[in-house]
Amino acid sequence: MIYFLLLKRKLNWKYILSAAIVIRLLLLFSFPNLSDDIYRFAWDGEMVTNSINPYALSPDEFINDHDQSNQFHDELLNKMNSRSYFSVYPPICQLLFAVSSEISSGSMYSYLLVFKSLLLFFEILTLLLIIKLLLLFNMPTSSLSIYAFNPLVLVEIMGNAHLEGVMLFFLLGTIYCLNTSRFIPAILSFAAAVNVKLLPLMLLPAIIFKLGTKRGLLITVGTMICSAILFIPFYSAELVSNFLSSVDLYFQKFEFNASIYYFVRELGYIIFGYNIIAYAGMILAILSLFTIVFVSFKDKIESYKQLIDVFLIIFMIYMTFTTTVHPWYLITVVGLSVFSNIKSGLIWSGLIVLSYHTYSSFPYAEDLRVVFLEYLLLWGFMVYEIFNRNRATLNGQLISDN
Repeated sequence: MIYFLLLKRKLNWKYILSAAIVIRLLLLFSFPNLSDDIYRFAWDGEMVTNSINPYALSPDEFINDHDQSNQFHDELLNKMNSRSYFSVYPPICQLLFAVSSEISSGSMYSYLLVFKSLLLFFEILTLLLIIKLLLLFNMPTSSLSIYAFNPLVLVEIMGNAHLEGVMLFFLLGTIYCLNTSRFIPAILSFAAAVNVKLLPLMLLPAIIFKLGTKRGLLITVGTMICSAILFIPFYSAELVSNFLSSVDLYFQKFEFNASIYYFVRELGYIIFGYNIIAYAGMILAILSLFTIVFVSFKDKIESYKQLIDVFLIIFMIYMTFTTTVHPWYLITVVGLSVFSNIKSGLIWSGLIVLSYHTYSSFPYAEDLRVVFLEYLLLWGFMVYEIFNRNRATLNGQLISDN
């Protein structure tokens, strides 16, 4: 409630920036309570600094191959999840993990402080970049509050130490470079976004169709070349198969706070008598891809600000079809919403905190009634927003006709 009240106040961007940095500094010293991903981050960092390829050796395989015991490694192994899987974090993530591991003193808390300091650095860059983009788009700089004070963003980046903020910085950097006619830096920035998180790859159809085939393909090829170069230090005969096998497991095993998938899963129980995630996850991913291509191809854009709208819709489509929707996935949506009239993503960033209810018990167990409430309210607002948008468009056409 306080957040939405702040959005209504037209605050000076300097005040917003200062307050946002102070809040993030205070969160720097907190320990993640709602996610154990930080232990895998630290593990990968330890592997890289010890010249061990995290894409070639899973934590469980490391245990079997190495007899020497390390207290810090033992702590990480005991607290991380998915120990039997190879790392799915791209090279820029591995760089951040390794830098944090190299600087820290071999304890979890020192690692966390260094890693979160890097996240804070990127957060400040993102806030500054948002201001630059708002000025470029002739939008009020007070809109910085949308990202700067969003509770989900604060908790999931500076609280739970997730990397979506780093990806967002490079994604917004791509938009900024395109808008200022810096094409090569735009390619490098987009490639960097992909090599933090793979998700920006789903934006390539929009980039190709909206920016034109020539520029779109140049960005696509440039991203592939940059990615190949970044993966060179990790090359092994099993690199592609190991990496893809772990990504494939995402669609075949993991499920959390999903919307359409949960309905499909329940139908699977009724019809087949078992969880059909192995099939449903991949089918929904394909449906998501087709929907993204359709949206990408549908209309032409007249400005890069409209391209942000398309990116926002694509991320919303992906999270509607996917089997797993963790709260931190919404960070990118919040960042893009700063420049968009589409506000469903902001509402979702508030509603998705209901999913934290899962962590209130151990072992973790989802209450599907809570999930249903989240999406009932979200879809209700989406219908309301679409109806209002269509009505405004119709009224505009009637006025122009008269």
